Amino acid sequence: MKNSLGGIFVGITSITVLVMLVSSFDLFQSKYFPAFILAQKFALPLMISLMGVGYVIFFEPERLHHRGTLISLRTILIVTTLLFGYFFATLNFSLLSGGTIGIYILQLLTLLTVTVFFFLQRKK
Repeated sequence: MKNSLGGIFVGITSITVLVMLVSSFDLFQSKYFPAFILAQKFALPLMISLMGVGYVIFFEPERLHHRGTLISLRTILIVTTLLFGYFFATLNFSLLSGGTIGIYILQLLTLLTVTVFFFLQRKK
């Protein structure tokens, strides 16, 4: 369960970050600076949560039962979910394709699932 959820999260988040960067570059008429600012605000937290979850699930699964690890991952995932939810709520859907919107919805659902998973983990 953990490895498959981690694999799904890694795959979907990687695709979402790429879509975010490409679509933000297109939405800002190929201007680098606004696309970079958007990436700092919204894509960077996704990448940080991706690295944290991927590391704990694939390389150090025994850390899932440590209190400090769970607190930090829960905090990171809550902040990331809130930021991505804000990003999603402020999108202009008329400028985006259906596939892009679908990927963003899938990312939001995956973030919620992984956050709930880490809240259901027990401490030792």
